[in-house]
Amino acid sequence: ISRLVHAYAALPPELIARYQLALAGKWHPQEESLIAELAGSLGVAGRVVVLQHVSDQALVQLLNAATLFVFPSMQEGFGLPPLEAMACGTATIASRATSLPEVIGLEEAMFDPTDVAEMTALMGRALSDSEFRQRLEAHGLERAAQFSWARSADISLDCIERIASPRSASGSAIPQAPQEAQRTLLAAVDAMTTATLKPSSRDLRRFAVAVAQH
Repeated sequence: ISRLVHAYAALPPELIARYQLALAGKWHPQEESLIAELAGSLGVAGRVVVLQHVSDQALVQLLNAATLFVFPSMQEGFGLPPLEAMACGTATIASRATSLPEVIGLEEAMFDPTDVAEMTALMGRALSDSEFRQRLEAHGLERAAQFSWARSADISLDCIERIASPRSASGSAIPQAPQEAQRTLLAAVDAMTTATLKPSSRDLRRFAVAVAQH
């Protein structure tokens, strides 16, 4: 986050005057203070807005209102935040780290998270080059459409079928009719589809129970 604030502060003055940097998340009080102090020391105190944790509904509104979503994560298990931003049609750039390249799927939209100058350059390009920004928006929508809970269910069931299906003497799978267990698992995964791509705790528990039982 500190590198992101540094990168933002290094943007051309006209871009800083036009675009605020909004930071949303769960912050400890001292983290908020440190961000505020850093922004002040870099001369962008009035342009960096630290938001508290936002609800899923508010997050959708925030992402749709944003001109650019920047995700400078160093460690990521998957990368739902940039996927959510792309699903909202927001131009999205992210760090070239861990699993994020697989989520973003566009080299032009990636930066080295340890290189402030590279982050600044890509942010500046996305904010000032409308053609590039529109390309990011179009790519994001197309890319996000490839990720869904329904598709995850299909892939999961395919794996389950390959593992669970009995084998013939030649080693090939013997076709079987759909099992009740598979239908239950499919229903559990399908139920996890939401507007923001985030399953609820109840849906996740239902999915876990379905896997454990079947």
